[in-house]
Amino acid sequence: VGCGITFSPDGATLAVASWDHGVRLHATRDTPDRVLGAHAAPIQAFDVSPAGDRAVTGDEEGRLSIWRLDE
Repeated sequence: VGCGITFSPDGATLAVASWDHGVRLHATRDTPDRVLGAHAAPIQAFDVSPAGDRAVTGDEEGRLSIWRLDE
């Protein structure tokens, strides 16, 4: 896979896990874009929680990260 794209449940944010191992949030409304951080290896799994307050990513080395989206 190597990347992923999903909207937050409220549609306010487009979350992108990219080839450079980073996770970016692109606002669809009046909030600034953010970079959450990066994995050491390519991201293979990515999803946003139903509440829209967290995202989870998994890389090809088996590491999982949980990101807060409401900060």
